[in-house]
Amino acid sequence: MKNKYIVIILATMLIILINPKISAYGAANGLGIWMNTIIPTLYPFIIISNLLVKIYGKSYKNKLFLPLALGILCGYPVGATLAKGLLSNNDTKNAQFVLNCGNLPSPMFILVIVIEKALSLPKITSLIIYTPIFFMILFFIPKDYRYEDINSSQKAKVNFIKNLDECVYEASIATLKIGGYIILFSMLSQLISSSILPEYIKPLVISFLEITNGIFAISGSQYPYYLKVLFIMCATSFGGLCTLMQTYSVIGETELSIKKYIESRVFLTFLTLLCTLLYLFLCSIK
Repeated sequence: MKNKYIVIILATMLIILINPKISAYGAANGLGIWMNTIIPTLYPFIIISNLLVKIYGKSYKNKLFLPLALGILCGYPVGATLAKGLLSNNDTKNAQFVLNCGNLPSPMFILVIVIEKALSLPKITSLIIYTPIFFMILFFIPKDYRYEDINSSQKAKVNFIKNLDECVYEASIATLKIGGYIILFSMLSQLISSSILPEYIKPLVISFLEITNGIFAISGSQYPYYLKVLFIMCATSFGGLCTLMQTYSVIGETELSIKKYIESRVFLTFLTLLCTLLYLFLCSIK
């Protein structure tokens, strides 16, 4: 197994050295995405969402609601950071549930990037993505989960400054890791785009690596429109290898299972495929 990794690493290094301008352009593009999009938008959300859960999470009888809702609203990989936060209460089962069902593309990403820019679809079609999520939450919520009675001992005073400092530190580490993966996968996507692979394969490979570049690659391809809709919806639901690595960077040293998370992405992608096919069928009979 180690020998296989060595071959892959050396082959990748060789490709980068052979194509320095393309690699540098891809890396610069990834750096631009990180600095101009991720830091100003995602970084504050990671701090604020973690702070809300730390301070107010125990004030609700339903302790899953806040991290699950914030994970869905804020997008990758906020759901993973919030799931990791639940582990401080030895709440592994609920933390895994939040990771599987709450670490998703944000509504802003879906509405702006997917629906408007890539596909030019009505906003209501975002339900293609969110309907499977609703069913996953409904059917996979832990069976032994119960609402808890909140007593005075659970409403203990919190140290705001300490919690804020912890959240800033955790968000900084997470954002730095995210930036590294975005730069790496943006470079790989650029190399794929400039490779000798058939043109009908390139968009799919890029979308498997990184969803933002992949979505625009599919949108600008020669695929029929119905295939563009199908591929983009499935790619958005799965999230791409870059997102999986970002998630693993957050939960890698915890007892949360990346395998179960990947299984949940595959299942969610399958449900999204069915919903998209239904949508396309209904459109065809109008």
